[in-house]
Order: sequence, then structure tokens, then C-alpha cells
Amino acid sequence: IWFFVIFLGGMGLYKHSPFLICFFLIFLIVGIILLNYYLIIIKAYKFQSFSFLFLLPVFFVLGYLLTKQAFLDNEMDIYFDEKVEADIVGEIKTIEDKEDYQLLLLKDCIITINSKDTNKQFKNISLKVYNNSPIISRIGNKVSLRGQVIKFQKARNPGQFDEYQYNKILKIDYKVYCDYIELVNEEYSFYHDFLHNTKKKVFNIYDKLLPKEKSGILSAMIIGDKNNLEQDIKELYQQHGISHILAISGLHVSLIGMSLYNILKKIGLKTNISVFLSISIIYSYGILTNFSVSTNRAVVMLLILLIAKVIGRTYDLLSAASLSALIILMQNPLEILSAGFLLSFGAILGIGLIYPTFSKLNKTENKIIKGLIDSLLISISIQIMTLPVLLFFFFEISTYSILLNIILLPFVSIIITFGIIAAALGVIYFPLARFFLGVVY
Repeated sequence: IWFFVIFLGGMGLYKHSPFLICFFLIFLIVGIILLNYYLIIIKAYKFQSFSFLFLLPVFFVLGYLLTKQAFLDNEMDIYFDEKVEADIVGEIKTIEDKEDYQLLLLKDCIITINSKDTNKQFKNISLKVYNNSPIISRIGNKVSLRGQVIKFQKARNPGQFDEYQYNKILKIDYKVYCDYIELVNEEYSFYHDFLHNTKKKVFNIYDKLLPKEKSGILSAMIIGDKNNLEQDIKELYQQHGISHILAISGLHVSLIGMSLYNILKKIGLKTNISVFLSISIIYSYGILTNFSVSTNRAVVMLLILLIAKVIGRTYDLLSAASLSALIILMQNPLEILSAGFLLSFGAILGIGLIYPTFSKLNKTENKIIKGLIDSLLISISIQIMTLPVLLFFFFEISTYSILLNIILLPFVSIIITFGIIAAALGVIYFPLARFFLGVVY
């Protein structure tokens, strides 16, 4: 928690001059020395208990430098206005087959601009490529293509979708409309390609055994694929304050991870092996669902919970959430601007900070009534913390979403459980999935 808070402090000062940062750094170091002097000399505590405080300046500087770097414009921006023709070589990170085109995400791209004004080459660029002539490819293949490199549009009015910021948070530099494309080599990542093919198989199982509307909802809930999710359904979920059901979240991760861990323990495997296998599966599930920020948070927090079991330590919700947030922001400080990050961690703060106070008000002795009241209090705690975020990003709230969430969430657990079982069985033998998807339907 200390490291995360001080890292946020460094992030918040990224616009200020290095002189001011040095002043804050000196102030922080002096404060740590005085605090340690007071605790060790005056209070006679051991130095080891508070030695971690001397790492705080490191996290402060790290927060400042990483955020400053994240907000820098790409060096390629100055060489064209809106779009430019370029030759590109890059590695395929993800593949999405749409109805009319193929969407590729390329990483570690080398872009060569050959025009009258410039002849420059740029490296380590990430691109979103729209390809109207789909090619047979795998995750990890290297491709060569030519097309128009286009800058993302920035929002010009309050409330307008900011394409530039949205993609910058995703670490995507430009979009490309491809004229032609070909494979440079056929080397690929077996692990990532296996997960990609598994995702496609699961999608096909849902698509063949359920009506399009239902398969779209289930695909979004289980594998994070929203290609079949109809826009009016998505808007309906948003208007009723239950759109989080359509996102991969802590519910999915904990349900899969803890269920798997408990099953492995019951069949007689040692704790270490059970934890290792559970972590491997849940991490693979994160990659399969494209590791959204909510998935990333849930996976890290579950890893901490499982590792705590191995080393004999207790699990603390706020410490686990802080470490998770720290890892996410160190990878990409711009996530602090995303609705997903703020809603996901806002919900955790609601449970960790507000609910414990509310729970003291529930003195009911009847277990069933007590459980229902606790569910209501948890939902209210989450709503209190996430309300400002919802209003800022979406300009509306559902007045009855608290009640609706209490009614629906138990059924969501059933849908996710049967949906995952159907997917697992369907990959092995297709007809086995039919019964379990009947329950989901």
C-alpha cells in the first residue's frame, strides 16, 4: 500500500519540472529518516520492521519517469500530418476474423516511410491493421505489408470518444489500412497460437449451439469476445448498470482459479503442485481473454491468495489490490485514465474500505437474512465508490442497479460455471456441450 500510494504521488507530478521533483524527493527522504529515528530510537522498534520505507523514493521517481515517458508523443508523428503510405514488417500479436475483414494487432513493427519529403525508418511500433484480404496466419508469424498509416483522432468535444487516448492506453500507436500483406516466415508461438485456437473453438461451440443473441452474450462473458454481441444488447446492459457482467472480472478468475485449486487438493495433490497448476491455468485464461485490466487485477490478486497458502501467510485484500494496481501501472501508467481500471479498483476499495463499516450495522442473527443484507451492503459499498467514475465516463446511472445486481449475480455464477464446463467438454467432444449450454440458455 505504501509503495502504491507513493508511486501515485510520482505519477501525479509528471507535468512538473525536475527541480520540483528533486524538492519533493529530498522532503520525502528527510521525512523517512526522521520517521525511522522516531520509531527506532524513541519507540525502540526494530529497524527491519521499517527498512522498506527507504525504497519509497525509488517508487516515487519510478512513477514520475514512467508516466512522463508514457505521455510522450511518438517520434514518428512529426513526419506526417494525418496519414502516410509506408512499408511495414511486424509480428502478429492477435488475430480477429470479422465479417468483412481481418483485424491484426502487430507488435515490434519496423515502419519505412518512402515519400518525397522523407525517407525514414521507425522501430518498436505497435499497429492495428485492417486487412480486407485475410491471410492464413498464426500468432507470432512475421508479416510484411504496405498500406496507409493513419493517426488516431483526438476528442474535440467534451464527452466525445477519444480514439487517440483509448488506443494509447492499449499501447497501440497507429492504425493501418492494408493494401497487400504476405508472410515473411512461418515461425510462430505454439503456446499463444494454441490459446488463440482454443478461443476460436469455444466461440464456435457457443455460436453453433445457441441463438446469435445468446451466444454473443456468453462469448463476451466467458472468453472476452464481443464480435457477436449486438449493440442494442450491450446498451441495454449499460443502461441497467450491469455491463460489468459482460466483462471478464474477478468473479470469473476466482471461480475458475479457486474451483480448480480445490478440485486438485481433493484428488490428493500437494498444495505446491495445486497452486502451480492453478496459477498456470488462470494465467493462460488471462492471455486467452486478452488480459483486460479487470482480468489483470483479478489474476494478480488470486496469485497472491494462492501463494499465501504456500508460504503460510494471511491474505490482505487492500495489500493485494495495491500490488496488482502497482504492477498494472508500472506496465502502463496510462491505465489510470481508463474507466476499466477505475471501476475495477473502485469496486475493491468499496469492499475493502466502506463495507467493513457498513457490516457492523448488520446485527441480524438469522443467517439467511444476514447474508441477504450483507449482499445489499456490499453492492451499496461498491456503488458509492464507482458512482463518480460512472458519472464522469458515461453521464448516467441506473437507479435500481443495486437491487438488480443482487438478484442477478447468483445466476451469473451459474451461467459462468456451466458455460466453462460446456466449453471444456465441447473442445473434447462437441455433443457433450449441448446439455450444459441448455442450462445456460
